[in-house]
Amino acid sequence: MALPTPKQHNDEFFRTYVSPTEWSEVGLSCPDCGTQLHVNNQMALLSNPPQRLVRCPNCVYRGTIY
Repeated sequence: MALPTPKQHNDEFFRTYVSPTEWSEVGLSCPDCGTQLHVNNQMALLSNPPQRLVRCPNCVYRGTIY
């Protein structure tokens, strides 16, 4: 699997930022079942540093990422 270039990352980020869907794939695997996690694009937790919610569409895993 090839890693995205900074330009590809920025293009995808701004597409998501301008018109975010509620959940999208984040590129991390679920620690319980290995399925790709989904991240919530419409909310950030007010922690220091800020965190975002992730969930697994395949099992009941829920968590946060920075």
